[in-house]
Amino acid sequence: MTSMSREQQVSKVFVQVADSLIDDFDLIEFLEELCAHCVDLLDVSAGGILLANEKDLLHTIAASDQTTHLLELFELY
Repeated sequence: MTSMSREQQVSKVFVQVADSLIDDFDLIEFLEELCAHCVDLLDVSAGGILLANEKDLLHTIAASDQTTHLLELFELY
């Protein structure tokens, strides 16, 4: 994605998000792609998503790569 302008990159991500809203929508796959896009667009080395349940316990949901996913798991315990 680096050869495109930032605006082009963001536009491409929004198109991909719109395309993902279909009958066979896979939330986890979508969130993993969102993490990967955030890494590219925000110029960070990794990203992840943690969500809290009704008891305020955090759960790892998605990560930009396997190493980040493992780091999230270690943070929880």
